[in-house]
Amino acid sequence: GGSLAIGSVAGVITVCGFQYVQPFLLKTVSLHDSCGVNNLHGMPGLFGGLLSVLMAGIASPQSYDKYSAGMQDQSLTEIFPALAAGGSASGQALSQLLAILVTLATATLGGSSQVLCCFWWGGWRGWRERIL
Repeated sequence: GGSLAIGSVAGVITVCGFQYVQPFLLKTVSLHDSCGVNNLHGMPGLFGGLLSVLMAGIASPQSYDKYSAGMQDQSLTEIFPALAAGGSASGQALSQLLAILVTLATATLGGSSQVLCCFWWGGWRGWRERIL
């Protein structure tokens, strides 16, 4: 049931992004996301990533392993292997959060450098002429 609720909220976030965020970005900073990448992948992905931080932070053997009693491999340590090596749920949550920050930094730097190169070389046409 929880995964259906999370997926439904992600769908609502996507629709709100197309309806409200995309026109706002176009109007305020002249940013046109023609493929809707921000709305379809960025915003729901960030939502899912933040939920993974929450879920990792509240992970416990009582909630994850209640159906795998007596089995050699416990589901909690399969999902979060660092916990088997003495890690903590809060440490796993911090790792999840740092992964989100690294992903956002990489995406921002990658997109910004592409835009700067475009302007440096005189637009996309100038970039293509120099490469080809």
